[in-house]
Parts: sequence; structure tokens; C-alpha cells
Amino acid sequence: MLFRSDGDSIAGLGFTALDGADDSFDNHLGRPLVVNFFAAWCAPCRTELPEFQATFTEYGDRVGFLGISRDDTPGPSVELLAELGVGYPAGFDGSDGSLYPAVGGFGVMPMTLFVDEFGTVVDQWHGFLDGDSLREKVEALL
Repeated sequence: MLFRSDGDSIAGLGFTALDGADDSFDNHLGRPLVVNFFAAWCAPCRTELPEFQATFTEYGDRVGFLGISRDDTPGPSVELLAELGVGYPAGFDGSDGSLYPAVGGFGVMPMTLFVDEFGTVVDQWHGFLDGDSLREKVEALL
């Protein structure tokens, strides 16, 4: 499936969790979901990740958060998330990086998808997302 715009679904797409286990977006649906594509080499990603963690903590069980690493290997992302205290689930786009373009990524990093409880992408953001804007987008999901 090739993601082209808001209204497409991420249901059924798989990835590898940072711990090496197989995972899929389906395992994270059932409530609104924020999917953030990030990388350890991405300076704006490093800046926004603490805001994503704070928002994850603030909204608790009402909204799920999922990070997807675009690093070449999972190690740098595991270290980055530990360094920044990010505790929500995270996965890895794989060595071929095919998931990012499949969901509409086109080179700008970071990228964030806002997904309803069924897997439909209702909004997307390419580039840095500050905490206030993130919270506005999360509120729109609820």
C-alpha cells in the first residue's frame, strides 16, 4: 500500500520494534495514535522528542504514541530515547527504510502522523513540531 494523503490507512503495515520483535500498527490501534518518525542524527527530532514524551505522559491512556526510527540500525535510537527519557513504544523502519516513503515521508524529518482509532491518517506534519502545536493536534484527535 502506498500512502498518498490524509484519509489513507496505516492498518496492516508492519515494522520491527526496537527490541527486535515483530510489530505492526494494528497492535497500537483502538485509540487515537500519534506516530513520530525520528532519527538520532536529526537535530529537530532531538529537540521535539522531550515534548512528545511530555504530551504522552499528559494524555495517558487517551492517546497512544509510537516512535519509528529512521536510523540505519536500532542502536542509536535506543540510546537517544534512553538519554531523553522517552518511554512510549518505538520501532525501526528497517535497513531499507521502506516504511517512511510508504506512509508519505519525503525527506523532511521529523514527520508525524495523527491517526484515528481505526488506523486512518487524519492529519500529518512534516518538520519540527513544538509542544503547543502537538497538543493542539492531539486535541483534534479526541
